[in-house]
Amino acid sequence: MANNLRNMTESEFLNEIDMIVQADPGSTAISDQLSSLKGWDSMAIIMFIAMADEKLNATLDIKVLSSCETVGTWRDCVRLRLSKLRRACWFKCIDWIAAGCAL
Repeated sequence: MANNLRNMTESEFLNEIDMIVQADPGSTAISDQLSSLKGWDSMAIIMFIAMADEKLNATLDIKVLSSCETVGTWRDCVRLRLSKLRRACWFKCIDWIAAGCAL
């Protein structure tokens, strides 16, 4: 399994969702409404957060995920979080290099 969403295929992502909501493999689509998934509940949100942390190294906000309506918006939340993390790391590196150059 890939260690970030950039390397995780859509199929792999959907398989993770299938496992989380206890759906038949291959039965979930990006456009599916979360509320229509048979295993959709508060535990599914927690399991998704744990999967994102473990497999994607992304820490997600439960309030944001709770407001998502589709599987695709869950994916987009992870992408946005990973993008913010990369950007924050980049700026820290620039600060560090600038500080090192000033010495």
